[in-house]
Amino acid sequence: MEKLFSWLKNHHIIYVNRSFERAFGIDPTNPDFSIISNESVFAKSKTQKNSHILLIEATTLLNSWQLLEHPTSLEYIKNKKSQVGPMHFGGIIVYKPTQKIERICSEHNIPLLNPPTSLTNTIEGKISQVTWLEELAQHLPPHQTDIAKNLVWNYEPFILQFNQGHTGSSTQLIESEADLQAIKNTFPERPVRTSAFVKGPTFTCNAIVSKDAVHLGPLSYQITGMAPFTNHAFATIGNDWELPHKILSYEQMAKIKEITHAVGRKMQKQGWRGAFGVDIITEQKTGNIYLLEINARQPASVTYESNLQKKHTSKSAKNMMTTFEAHIAALAGISTKEYSITPLKKGAQVLVRKTENSKNVIPEKTKKSLEKIDLTLIVSEKEIVGNELLRIQSEESLMQADQRFNEKGKRIVKIIQETL
Repeated sequence: MEKLFSWLKNHHIIYVNRSFERAFGIDPTNPDFSIISNESVFAKSKTQKNSHILLIEATTLLNSWQLLEHPTSLEYIKNKKSQVGPMHFGGIIVYKPTQKIERICSEHNIPLLNPPTSLTNTIEGKISQVTWLEELAQHLPPHQTDIAKNLVWNYEPFILQFNQGHTGSSTQLIESEADLQAIKNTFPERPVRTSAFVKGPTFTCNAIVSKDAVHLGPLSYQITGMAPFTNHAFATIGNDWELPHKILSYEQMAKIKEITHAVGRKMQKQGWRGAFGVDIITEQKTGNIYLLEINARQPASVTYESNLQKKHTSKSAKNMMTTFEAHIAALAGISTKEYSITPLKKGAQVLVRKTENSKNVIPEKTKKSLEKIDLTLIVSEKEIVGNELLRIQSEESLMQADQRFNEKGKRIVKIIQETL
């Protein structure tokens, strides 16, 4: 995206994030776009001697606010502001803002380009989201909000969600009166959202809101809750960008785009800028489309989606941008109305998440077996239950149907089963 790169030459941006991969959406040799992240094997392999990439070495991986507050980072930001001049320092970007990050930026006079944390939390919260959506709440599955002790078992399975959660941890399937009673006993006064249990494939659409446009990225199938990659039924473990074009009708894809665009327009009116993502489910029996989630931040799949876009797009294509480029441009306040997001219909990634019983380290033998079948691996060095141990990326599809891997996907499953 020429307009973005021209802007960066005069407005240096620094992306601060604990996971280098989340910021790896622009060529790391570009000196106008700095990254501050944890030192890792993957980060070192991609940055080498680039002086504008700062990797912090610590005994444990630092979170974004810890990286930002680290003396080495603060000194780097101070020097960069001095080097380019206050008028030419665009500011910093984080993966997801928090009040703590906002406070650190305020204390050190560092411009933060992300939308305010308060808006992010309102849109993402399972309870606050219902009110925020207003008329768009009609796209949610049949639902209600209450406190847990008031819920009554009606002999039908349903979805129960707390306001906040991580990687599916806020979402539970209630299948019996005993399941419900356990929640009521533990969290009697806690607000919850209950929804009809809809069965069917789930899809993700990453989108970008700029000051003058709402751009829809390519649609991907959301790989969810599949063993041996996770033991949590609602944990997202990957994306496949080819499968939607095989199993969705034209009308279904149009409806998904309609809902995503409507959410984006509402966010735009409230001052949102940058990336967001929606999760959509297609009901198996009826084919009806329902909105499941709004992720008011840069979705985890944006960087790999963008790297796939760069690989599958002709260099002669004009007025096109990757999803990540659009995200940065929107946060920078750049007009994007004359640009379009690069389409994508190939590629997939799947994550191995840490469970209570899984090993902490991915053996070298496993890595070599996966690399032999043309897969790119990103190994995590933070062993927390629910977080990813390994990210496996493929330029080809890994799925043949909802909850069914194709032959390449099955080979990955076999290799991982032998490991865990």
